[in-house]
Amino acid sequence: MSFYLITNEEQLDEIINENTNKLVIVLYSSQNEKLFDKDVITKTKQIKKYFNQIKEVYHNIIFLYVNLSNYGFKKNIYTNNITKDVIPRVSFYYNLSRLANIDNIDYLEDINNVITQLKNKIESKKSSIIIEDQPIQEQIQEKLVDNTSINNENNKENNEIKKVADDEVDKQLDVQRKLEEIERLKQQYLILELQKIKKMKEEQEGFQTSESDSE
Repeated sequence: MSFYLITNEEQLDEIINENTNKLVIVLYSSQNEKLFDKDVITKTKQIKKYFNQIKEVYHNIIFLYVNLSNYGFKKNIYTNNITKDVIPRVSFYYNLSRLANIDNIDYLEDINNVITQLKNKIESKKSSIIIEDQPIQEQIQEKLVDNTSINNENNKENNEIKKVADDEVDKQLDVQRKLEEIERLKQQYLILELQKIKKMKEEQEGFQTSESDSE
């Protein structure tokens, strides 16, 4: 990708808006010796040279240079907070947002470090988007797997509940059987007692009859 010189706000706005899927790096500075001191001029030349070097490595990045001494302002949306003490400023844009600024650069390698960090963040974000926007069929399949797991868990719980219920029924039946057995024994006991009473009564009546006969 070439290293472009931007001369007005419309150009910059157009490039940033038409390249939302690319990292756009803009150098805001000037080489006007009448307006800026020697340190700014020197740094600006160094950064421009560095841009020309690394643009061969980063083919998917757009490098731009805004010469503030010869720049057509309109809405002033990109340069409204730029003052002399922050230039040369390098700004990083992606998807219509300014992600970072490096002001009054002392180390050119800082540019490369920021590029690496931003690229990693962008790739990470893309990966998360791909995961979130996975095909509907995959989402359905995952849902089915989740539902199967839930059903298995529910079946397990239902089986455990059923087992508890069955055990409780068995206990109740066992108690019922014991109560019936007790009732049966009580009936037997009563029958035996009645039989004894009847026998004793018969014997008593027989004894009384014998006495009457003897008289």
